[in-house]
Amino acid sequence: MFDSVESTKSTCPPAPESLEVAAALAMAVRCLSRREYAAKELFSRLIRGGHSESDAQMAIQHCQLRDWQNDARMAATFIRSHLQRGHGPLWVKRDLQQRGVDLALVDELMQCHAKEWTQVAVQQIRRKGGAVNIASRRAPRQMLQMLCRRGFTLSQARIAWDVVQREQDKE
Repeated sequence: MFDSVESTKSTCPPAPESLEVAAALAMAVRCLSRREYAAKELFSRLIRGGHSESDAQMAIQHCQLRDWQNDARMAATFIRSHLQRGHGPLWVKRDLQQRGVDLALVDELMQCHAKEWTQVAVQQIRRKGGAVNIASRRAPRQMLQMLCRRGFTLSQARIAWDVVQREQDKE
């Protein structure tokens, strides 16, 4: 009966060895309780908070062992959030790279949402296109520029524009 309790204790990371590591861990937990952080981003935050590199690294390892900090989970949440905000894949990829998420992981997660990017671009045109006369000669350029500024590729922007135009032609 108590064997399972003993086996889980051995898989949990040990308690912090020093007060400095415990303080770094406490700060890391406070940060992670507010939102997800990439490991590199959390490391920088701990260093700016006055903790040594070794203490910060040990605190992050402790958080990772307990799955409180996970780059894949953070990146997936980040991608979903920015999809809902109407940001394109170039914008999201750049932001995740700046936060220190591994490029291979970013590419893998971005592929999971490949079909959604064009749908989001179409939604952006519908939302922003109300102020623009779709029939005007300037409309395509304005909409393509707007989508590119929001981080969509030119091909995604063109596909989205074609979808919206076909919808307009049917009406």
